[in-house]
Amino acid sequence: MAKKKSAATESSAPMTSAKPAASKPTPTKPTAQKKSTASKVATNGDASTGSDELGHDQIGFVAGDVWLYLTDNGETSLATLKKEIHTTPELLCAAVGWLAREDKLDFNVNGKTVKVSLK
Repeated sequence: MAKKKSAATESSAPMTSAKPAASKPTPTKPTAQKKSTASKVATNGDASTGSDELGHDQIGFVAGDVWLYLTDNGETSLATLKKEIHTTPELLCAAVGWLAREDKLDFNVNGKTVKVSLK
């Protein structure tokens, strides 16, 4: 095996201290961040856990909000409930379904309008 000659013996030019090339940070693509559902479930206390799943606790808290709203305001359309109770449409439907299953709600359908009230 042949020995390698050192750089000093191969070059007749005087040795200068070469600065290492400045390493530029490699540009990285910004990672897509998963959107939080916490912004969708804004004002319902513990219902705003940010979980993607509909849990019993979340549905129960929103059902409580629906119950309190109907207690204070009486018969209300589902569209109004959607505007007044700040939660996701899925949680609202699950909460209304929960209360309906427990036989706590009356429904009044008139054309395309559905109104709910407490029994």
